Amino acid sequence: MMRSRLTLLLLACLLPLSACDTQDPDPNNVQRVFITEVRIVDAPLLRPDGDDWDSLGGNPDIYVELVNATSGNIIESYRDENFSNVGDNDFPLVYDLGMGLPEIEFNSFNGVLAFDMYDEDPQLTKGDDDYMGSTEEFTLRDIIDSGTPQFVSLTSANSDIVIRITLDYD
Repeated sequence: MMRSRLTLLLLACLLPLSACDTQDPDPNNVQRVFITEVRIVDAPLLRPDGDDWDSLGGNPDIYVELVNATSGNIIESYRDENFSNVGDNDFPLVYDLGMGLPEIEFNSFNGVLAFDMYDEDPQLTKGDDDYMGSTEEFTLRDIIDSGTPQFVSLTSANSDIVIRITLDYD
């Protein structure tokens, strides 16, 4: 009887400790932020004028780039990992970072960021790719200050691009 009470007492003490691992970190203590997944939930499959993205018809070959929205510098490009001939039934499109693609790590949080979306064309240079649009601009500082959420949804101004990022904090 005494042993079962001790076991229950031990479990009661450990349960709150294990729950702490699943709580969001204190925003004041965040040292690094990692983007561990980029999930394209929706994208425009036709140009704004209703034409196909590809001149010979067919669906777009979608990829995104994470950019510094102030300088225009590319932080990460997934041109080589594009999703070919994307149709309505192909969503979501997922870049699972850390599983073959590196996680994106930040230790500075005030830079203004955005995701630019492109339709890759078969030419050899990015300059030939079609710009499809961008998400709203954001800063990691604003995300941290909002309570360190695990998932953040980003949309374009007209909501035809929706990207959900998964974050981890250290």
